[in-house]
Amino acid sequence: GGISVFDGKNYRNLTTADGLPDNDTNAILEDRTGKIWIASRGALSTFDGKTFTVIYKKALPQSASEVEKNSNSFYNVRNIIEDREGNIWFGGKDGLWRYGNDGLTQFANEFTGYVFEDSKGNIWTSSDAVNGAGEWRLSRFTTESLNGKTATPDSILQRRDMFFGITEDTEGNI
Repeated sequence: GGISVFDGKNYRNLTTADGLPDNDTNAILEDRTGKIWIASRGALSTFDGKTFTVIYKKALPQSASEVEKNSNSFYNVRNIIEDREGNIWFGGKDGLWRYGNDGLTQFANEFTGYVFEDSKGNIWTSSDAVNGAGEWRLSRFTTESLNGKTATPDSILQRRDMFFGITEDTEGNI
């Protein structure tokens, strides 16, 4: 039903009627500049307290039916993080993406369910395995590989189980 904002005294609910691009919100992040990032089933957007700005939403032809609009838009964004460089990473149905000074860059096409940055700056993901026939993959994009517009991850583990979280312990183990 949108997002709720608490100002210290009152709650207010913001929806598409208020400019939110999609009411089905999965993740929210406040970046280091205070900008609020909203990842939803339909779009990635930001909110400055007054205005919503769409960062990414797949365009569909005018002739698309409601079913097509609901099934083919950028949706099911599962996770959003800010890395140590200030880049915003998000993953969902349309893969793994980074939003930074060089714009929007796609690093993987497979459904990406979780994104995590470790203490060394590597980006870890859980995603559908490429040609995995229902398998999931735990992958690592090394810091060095992320300097350009493309990167090939190291596949760490692949199996039928889904991975819904990634974390690091105090010794640096994932």
